[in-house]
Amino acid sequence: MKVEDITLADLIIQFRRDKYIVLSILLFTVLCFLLFSYYLPEEFESEAVLMPSEDILSSAGAQVGAPLGGLASLAGLSFPTNAKTGLALEILRSRKFILEFVELNKLEVELMAVSGWDAGSQRLIVDQGIYDSKKGEWVNGEPLKRDLYIRFQKLFSVSQTEDNFIILRMRYYSGELAKKWLYMVISAINEEIRVRDFSNASKKIEFLREKESVVQKSEAKAVFYKLLEEQIKQAMVAEVADEYVFTIIDPPFLPEKKIYPKRALFAVGGLLAGFLICLLYSLVRLLRLEYK
Repeated sequence: MKVEDITLADLIIQFRRDKYIVLSILLFTVLCFLLFSYYLPEEFESEAVLMPSEDILSSAGAQVGAPLGGLASLAGLSFPTNAKTGLALEILRSRKFILEFVELNKLEVELMAVSGWDAGSQRLIVDQGIYDSKKGEWVNGEPLKRDLYIRFQKLFSVSQTEDNFIILRMRYYSGELAKKWLYMVISAINEEIRVRDFSNASKKIEFLREKESVVQKSEAKAVFYKLLEEQIKQAMVAEVADEYVFTIIDPPFLPEKKIYPKRALFAVGGLLAGFLICLLYSLVRLLRLEYK
């Protein structure tokens, strides 16, 4: 008998003949998978829901209307739009922002050398083979920036709902740190865009004041001063607003249940692995019996 000649009925009959062996294999693989899951470090996930902040200058820019559009475009000016939210989301995912965030907050050890969380001592478990805590130095040299970026990306995620809400998630061995880092990311992106807009508005104000003497007609002057007023408003908002781009709707929380490892999934994985082993075992048994 060849393998292609074996039918499903043959396998079922062979399973019934070897039912005790089959059950033993299934039980063994499930237990192995479950035991393995207990050796894996637990991870917790914190989540925050954000909404794009209402922009005062956006509504003001709309009120200025078409008469300002031509002059604004000639001056190289533009009023804030939803593009600011898109820009902030892309920056959140960018290599530059993530690496600067990691470096500024000195998270290299937590990202690359920690292997788990000790619930008893409430401390991170640092792999001494990677980072020597006593000497305060890396055993095999500092981690590459590429590796830091990839590691952070695995822990942090950004998504946007159809209703334009922003969902940020951070997972880590410590729920406290996941929550803390999420707050820090939100603060960092708001500050990043705020500083950018303040700098841009300041440059535009300086440009408009330099061109003030060129404007002659009274109608043009009215439009000109309106443009200048809008840029001053933008600079003022950028200077004082904390939640400049994103307003926190649901703040980062302290997770109570682990997100990984999910032992039910490991049990299912063990069951599938056991079934494949049983299938292979039954095939071999059938072929050997026919050969004899």
